Amino acid sequence: MLFVLLQYRLWWGVGSIHDKNLVLKQIKDYKLQIAEFKLRNDEVKKDINNLKTNPDALEEIAREQLGLIKKNEFFFRVLH
Repeated sequence: MLFVLLQYRLWWGVGSIHDKNLVLKQIKDYKLQIAEFKLRNDEVKKDINNLKTNPDALEEIAREQLGLIKKNEFFFRVLH
């Protein structure tokens, strides 16, 4: 009976092999998330550096993302 109880605790009890495997899976998932966040942070840092060093970058973003135009300019949208 003691053997059965110890086996139960080993496989399914608190701090069991099952719990260990769950924690290892969570660690793996967190590492993947961290890697994705690092990639996004690198992209944002690159964009910030580009805005700081390239004076035309802000104008380019305003034109592309916001559709802004300068005074006395015309914007034509061509649909295919």
